[in-house]
Amino acid sequence: MNRFDEIPNSKDEFLQSLEMLLAPLSETERKDALSFYLEYFDEAGSENEMSVLNQLGSPKSVADKILSESGYVTEVDEEKNEGENDKKEETIKSNTPISNTKSSITKNPALLILIVIAAILTFPIWISVIGVIIGLIGALIGILFGIFGAALGLLIGGIVTSIVGAVAIASSVFDGLLALGIGLVMFGIGLLLIPLLVKLCVTVIPAVIRFVIDIVKLPFRRKVNIHENVV
Repeated sequence: MNRFDEIPNSKDEFLQSLEMLLAPLSETERKDALSFYLEYFDEAGSENEMSVLNQLGSPKSVADKILSESGYVTEVDEEKNEGENDKKEETIKSNTPISNTKSSITKNPALLILIVIAAILTFPIWISVIGVIIGLIGALIGILFGIFGAALGLLIGGIVTSIVGAVAIASSVFDGLLALGIGLVMFGIGLLLIPLLVKLCVTVIPAVIRFVIDIVKLPFRRKVNIHENVV
């Protein structure tokens, strides 16, 4: 403990120590601070000098307070900030998934054994599930391409048939109108299939993607459950 940490024996000693400790401040700020405490002592009177000294405490504690309020970082603040940063780093390190996984496996060797056994036993099931998923995705793609092909074929066929019917009206009104009507019906069905195709793309595809993601996440959920049971 240096002399600045001790309560001085006199007002003059207090003010001299305080002036030295407030060296980082500008001359104006330092004079204002010293004038404030000098007036404080004068108002209290010489008979209460020791009482005021005990009340104020050490010059260092007073200087640290003044410097902190003026925006200067004191030794106490630095130690406090360093301590808080160390605690934050320790908390972050302790909460990272890698450290948690390593510590849990180290503390619970049974967890690793259970995970390996579960992976081996469920391997045929997951192969089958993956096969089903691939089959469903393939079927969905086939349906979408089928609807797209049907819509495109009906649109093109309807246009061609309508043109042929319109031309045929000159030679045979009945045949021409029949062909024109069939062409328009085909074209109309093709137009109706377009919204259906769009709806399937908007609703079915995202649903299938979510389903696949849930299936992929399922083994990890099992690992979490196994970990909780072991812990």
